[in-house]
Amino acid sequence: MDHNKEWVSKKIGSYLKNLRVKKRWSQGDLAEAMGYSSNQFISNIERGVCVPSPQVIYHLLDSLGEYSEKTVSELLKIQKKYLKAEFQGKKVS
Repeated sequence: MDHNKEWVSKKIGSYLKNLRVKKRWSQGDLAEAMGYSSNQFISNIERGVCVPSPQVIYHLLDSLGEYSEKTVSELLKIQKKYLKAEFQGKKVS
């Protein structure tokens, strides 16, 4: 995985993890609320192993009761920083 893709994966994962922790939910709690039988998918997202689709992000935020203009704006800031670096051929930091 190149630097920028790894950066955006980890930033999004970390942001989503912070929302979950703020709610005092375990990965298992969130996985169950989303209809998954295992917390592995949540773990992969939070560690930056995979970048969730917009639909998964929506479902995750909705499950946490955190779907708001603020959370969407924060996630878009991360994406914008990533895209800007990609278009400029630079490493995002």
